[in-house]
Amino acid sequence: MASRLDRIVTILETGSTRLIRDTAVSQLADWQKQHPDELFNLLSRVVPYLRHKDWETRSTAAKAIGKIVENAPFYDPNEDEDDVPPPAPKDDENGAVKKEEEQDSSFAQDELFKLDSLNLDNILNFGRELVRGGSVEYNLAALDPQSRLAHQKKTLNGRLGLLGRRFEDEEMPIVIEKDPSPSTPHDHSNGNGLSRSDSNAAGQDQSTEESGLSTRQLNVLKRKRKREAQKAAKGGFGDLSIRRTATAGSEGLADDTPMPEAESKKSDYFSLERPADVDEDTKVVSEFKGPVLPIKSELEAEDTMEGTEWPYDRLCDFLKIDIFDPTWETRHGAAMGLREVIRVHGAGAGRMRAKSRQENDKLNKAWLDDLACRLASVLMLDRFTDYS
Repeated sequence: MASRLDRIVTILETGSTRLIRDTAVSQLADWQKQHPDELFNLLSRVVPYLRHKDWETRSTAAKAIGKIVENAPFYDPNEDEDDVPPPAPKDDENGAVKKEEEQDSSFAQDELFKLDSLNLDNILNFGRELVRGGSVEYNLAALDPQSRLAHQKKTLNGRLGLLGRRFEDEEMPIVIEKDPSPSTPHDHSNGNGLSRSDSNAAGQDQSTEESGLSTRQLNVLKRKRKREAQKAAKGGFGDLSIRRTATAGSEGLADDTPMPEAESKKSDYFSLERPADVDEDTKVVSEFKGPVLPIKSELEAEDTMEGTEWPYDRLCDFLKIDIFDPTWETRHGAAMGLREVIRVHGAGAGRMRAKSRQENDKLNKAWLDDLACRLASVLMLDRFTDYS
């Protein structure tokens, strides 16, 4: 069953005509309809194609996301409640009116943008322009997904120019926590799988390794290194790698991998790599063999598993950062993905259980207001406007 699903998803990229791709989209929608519990399993396979270099592939992936979420249930934590007027505010001992919805908000940890207070002048004068592509941030790519997302959130105000001056990345350096275990030449990657201190030793190891390989194996190795170099050239924003890799049994995956380089690779959620020496008809099966690490653990927050928050919150969290990616294909794909999710489930965004409908209405408005500010900021900063 899994291999059939993987083959359908791959058609989003390899379909020779639009009709074939649209058929794959319809099949994915039917799959979600027949298997409601497979929502995040489906999204985990489709979302990576939002970063594809091909316009048609990105558009088809966004369309597939829209059709999938159309067959998912709407999230309304207050559906069992009657519409009753909010209770009158009560005064505390000092006579001040308590505003619990402001004190206890699900967005207390994140500063939300507001349209009525968004400083357009600062964005236009000091915001970092978004062009066709940007420089590779190797330190950012070396972070785990949650640390990377947290760092991008911290620097977002500076990159948007909201500090009232030009922001430099050196003002908030990226701190990479080193693994206390003994390091190997592949432990600390600088984008191509090697650290600077180990480059010379690794180069000697490579020449020793190549000396015992056949011509065919050398060609495979060259193609493999070329793919790694291309991957290192990509921006590191919005990586949705598996968050709890260490607790999900990834060590077993690394032990079963024949190539030692695989030990240093992070599980890149947006990676669309294909083995170079695998036949096209069988490549899908080989890509997804081994223990299944559900993307649910990454796209779906722990609270979502208990139904306490909007199911698409984590997915949109990454996409809202991706719309500011230096690479325009990533911005384009993230915007289309957000459009499809909000088109269908925007009414549930930001809502949480254990809150009244009036509180959730305010949370929903604040969430959508924040997204509108981000999209407006992208339009102000984007200089690569000729997407055709």
